[in-house]
Amino acid sequence: LGRPPIYNAQWHHILRVCRHWFVVATGTPRLWSRILVRKGLNNLRNLLVRSQGVPLDICLLPYGIPRDSSLTFVVPIITPHIHRLQRIQLDIIPENQVTEALAFLQAHSFPILQALTACATRTDPKQPLQLEPDRFPSLRELCVAHLNVFSAAVTPQLTTLNVATYDGRGTSFDLDALLDVFVTLKNIENLTLSRIAVSNTTTSRPPRYPRVELVKLRSLTLVLHAPVLKRLLDDFIIPPSAKVTLQSFDSGIIDSYLPDDKSSLPILSKVTVARMHALAHEHFFEGSLASSEDDLMLADSYVHLSVAPREG
Repeated sequence: LGRPPIYNAQWHHILRVCRHWFVVATGTPRLWSRILVRKGLNNLRNLLVRSQGVPLDICLLPYGIPRDSSLTFVVPIITPHIHRLQRIQLDIIPENQVTEALAFLQAHSFPILQALTACATRTDPKQPLQLEPDRFPSLRELCVAHLNVFSAAVTPQLTTLNVATYDGRGTSFDLDALLDVFVTLKNIENLTLSRIAVSNTTTSRPPRYPRVELVKLRSLTLVLHAPVLKRLLDDFIIPPSAKVTLQSFDSGIIDSYLPDDKSSLPILSKVTVARMHALAHEHFFEGSLASSEDDLMLADSYVHLSVAPREG
């Protein structure tokens, strides 16, 4: 999500300095508002009490933590504090806890939640993650892996969306339905789609269908099969000021996934500095509006196009 991971700051060490430091520290709620659940539940209970009424950032690590700290036991403790959760990080959710994690997220309203990370293991969960705007009115950043967030309403106020799988398999998203979602994302600034499985890539959009203009986009990263890349680029209109990274994990040439109408990717016609590389495992082009090659990667507008080379 472009922010530091939630961690449990070692404030407990200052409690040992003296009685005065102990009183001051335990009476300062913001010191205890970032909670990492990984060592049992007593620490979680203590931090929830010490944080009093301030907004909370909570990271749950369901994988590899003691059995008594699984979501079954953690969720009832956190539920009374849902109204003050501003950031939730569910990392590496085991297959046997995916249903429980989704039930927690879909059984409640999260009035001030701004950022949600939910990463399942290599599973194919059938249940979609419902993110209705009335239950997530403040959600701005969403990062998910191996979870289906495109089958229902997605909060239109999102500024960051990162959807990934690890191997290009799992739940397959219909491309037209995917584009229908992006039509509603008027405020998206950072968009990443990585190795997701997409179906219905060969049919063209009806001429009456409007192209998706991502007017506020600042960063676009697409790591997809070439036909999916081409369809998305044909339907997106990307601002010339956006940083763009496009990677196909099909073998071929870069031109195989570029849009037919190059005006949808205007930075290609404005590049002033460029490099081309042909490596054994990757062919790529990078360019920007920089004034010199030294500034290429640092430019406000940047494009990186990559494809796996054809064998032979």
